[in-house]
Amino acid sequence: MTLLRILLPLVFLVSFAGLSAAQNTTENTVGIQPGKQSLADILARQRGEEVPFGAQIPLPIEEEAPPISSQLGTLGGASDADLWRDIRADTGSSMSASIRGPAPTVLMQESGIWWLDFRRGPL
Repeated sequence: MTLLRILLPLVFLVSFAGLSAAQNTTENTVGIQPGKQSLADILARQRGEEVPFGAQIPLPIEEEAPPISSQLGTLGGASDADLWRDIRADTGSSMSASIRGPAPTVLMQESGIWWLDFRRGPL
């Protein structure tokens, strides 16, 4: 029984030792992504230089993207990154609503939750 307690964990560790070798990579996995800030961008902004941010950063070239039929292909339409970049840059080019007026420009409403108070109280 003691031999089994020693041998079983050893066999378990040796059997999974080969999987850890598959995790190594030689290329830089951080890479530059559209909308992602680098240390150089932050330092340039602190020096007062004009650094492109949000929607001002060019998007990747669509011809270099994987085809739609592949596993990593896009599903079409605007991606979440595009939408949040527009919200962050306050351009709103990809944001739309079915109503007109000031309501579509409000991302988060901080007042007007009277119905929740009513629901918690008299209802």
